Amino acid sequence: MSRLIHTAGILLLVPLLALADEKPQDDVLARHREGSIKVADQQDELSADVQQLTIEQTVPKVIELFGEVKKIMDEAT
Repeated sequence: MSRLIHTAGILLLVPLLALADEKPQDDVLARHREGSIKVADQQDELSADVQQLTIEQTVPKVIELFGEVKKIMDEAT
């Protein structure tokens, strides 16, 4: 009988352990989401800077290099 009670007690704790794991995972996902948004914003700003620098350039080789930078940034996204 005591073994049955022991087993039942352990089985009752399993859902609690599963719930305990969810909160840290939610925190990790929230931090990842915030970091992703921050990186996306920074990348948008850098892309706009590259575009502006390309418009202001008159040297064909520099324009070509900025085009390559833009391609690399697009691939990184």
